[in-house]
Amino acid sequence: MNQELCSLQKLLAIALLAAAMAGCSKHKNKVIEEATLPELNRALMSWGMMSSSPFPKTMNDITNCPTLKGKRLPSLPPGKKLLIDSANRQVVILDE
Repeated sequence: MNQELCSLQKLLAIALLAAAMAGCSKHKNKVIEEATLPELNRALMSWGMMSSSPFPKTMNDITNCPTLKGKRLPSLPPGKKLLIDSANRQVVILDE
């Protein structure tokens, strides 16, 4: 009986370790989708409704907006950057 219990504990420990490792590998392989310019503009519009400040302090702050659902800022070609055009209340891509 004692040997059976010890074997079951070892088997359980191995199963838990395998499950934990499988979960880790899934997380590493997960690709975080990029937000599109229209999605960034929708997030900017909702930012003003949800926050006390009219605009985020940085472009990275906008990724915390629930409307983006964990998406990241888009990769831009060299020499380009994302900015908030406060006069038109939209996200734009400009030359650096």
